Amino acid sequence: MSNKETSFYYGWVIVAVSFLTLFFSIGIRVSFGVYYVAILDEFNWSRADTALAFSIAMCVHALFSPVSGYLIDRYSPRRLFPAGALFLAAGLILCSTIHSRWQLYLFWGLFTAIGINMIGFAPNMAIVTRWFTRKKGLANGVAASGIGTGSLFVAMTAGFIIKNQGWRASFLITAAAVCIVVIPSALVFLRGFPQEIGLSPENTKGMRNKPGERGESGLLAQEVSGTHWALGRALKTAPFWWINLTAGCHGYIVSMMVVHQAAYIVDSGFSHLLAASVLGISWGLGSLGNAFFGAISDRTGRKWALVFGSALTFSGMFFSMLMMRHPSWTILSLFTFFYGMGQGSYSPIYASSMADLYSGPSFGKIVATESVAYGIGGAFSSYAGGYLYDVSRSYLLPFITVMVCILLATLGIWMASPEKNKKKYQAGK
Repeated sequence: MSNKETSFYYGWVIVAVSFLTLFFSIGIRVSFGVYYVAILDEFNWSRADTALAFSIAMCVHALFSPVSGYLIDRYSPRRLFPAGALFLAAGLILCSTIHSRWQLYLFWGLFTAIGINMIGFAPNMAIVTRWFTRKKGLANGVAASGIGTGSLFVAMTAGFIIKNQGWRASFLITAAAVCIVVIPSALVFLRGFPQEIGLSPENTKGMRNKPGERGESGLLAQEVSGTHWALGRALKTAPFWWINLTAGCHGYIVSMMVVHQAAYIVDSGFSHLLAASVLGISWGLGSLGNAFFGAISDRTGRKWALVFGSALTFSGMFFSMLMMRHPSWTILSLFTFFYGMGQGSYSPIYASSMADLYSGPSFGKIVATESVAYGIGGAFSSYAGGYLYDVSRSYLLPFITVMVCILLATLGIWMASPEKNKKKYQAGK
């Protein structure tokens, strides 16, 4: 590619590849809730014991995220993403052979978790933010909308296959799709930095570099932002921890609902296939929320965009609790819409907030800490939801804890105040 201005910026190709990658990686993670119901029906394990597989996966996600952050800073995504996709596909194939709990814990909790982590949220956000400056929130939002879109189609497709061919066949078909789509798109289209093809973020004038300069790892981000943030420095600042509070609370919210939402809908008297469809639709709405809230956060600021998103999420959880007493299509629809749109606000906003303050050559390691926080929150919530249900035979207490985390997640971005601190932190102060 030449250094001349072009009407089309290649960064949007990177966004498209990230969209596809998140479509499968997070879509598969979310579809656990559909498999959860099917596995409960077949083996009659307790909800806590079965949900423990997801908790283990989230622990692995938290522990492996720093490794993924290091790898995405050190190696080209054209190498890292195909390797992660192969690991994920292998885990799914092994999941199709499960007959005991330890196999579920090992195959889902370890193998698929590592694969998802290698091609998941943090690596994709690290790559996308290297390509954009002015439209960072929009780009992150569009890429992150692959999470909701993938969750819609992967969960609904899994529900359909499980109904007709069984959950083992669903695991195998999903593994094949990962190999057919994710690996070729990464090998052909992904580039780690715009400097690799003679560009700069958003074609910023006067900042281009020769193709291949400094190699494929391309440690040139500081030339755009003027900052030299390293993880050690970021750890010493308060906004870093407030943003990670938001990420951790988001992990708690999402993991609780991923694992237990479909089971709760079945408990309320609806069919298994409808429960899978609602899980998928709520995440499909989340993809709209990703793009919408990512875009408006560029205009209104991160804080106020998240306040709006949290208000929608909180309203959705209110309707979910109302459904305990009055199960109906109307209330189920209200829950699906408000929760789905609202929960889509979090990931692009806290990823963009971190990039606003700490962008630079080590951003992969820095943004990976959000995945650590997310994983810790998710590991705790999925098992806690199953345990509290087994003890109380109700999802009332688990859902109350979700509502508390919605408030805490909002507080995190409010206290981090990216708009207020952006200039100071971009100056490296």
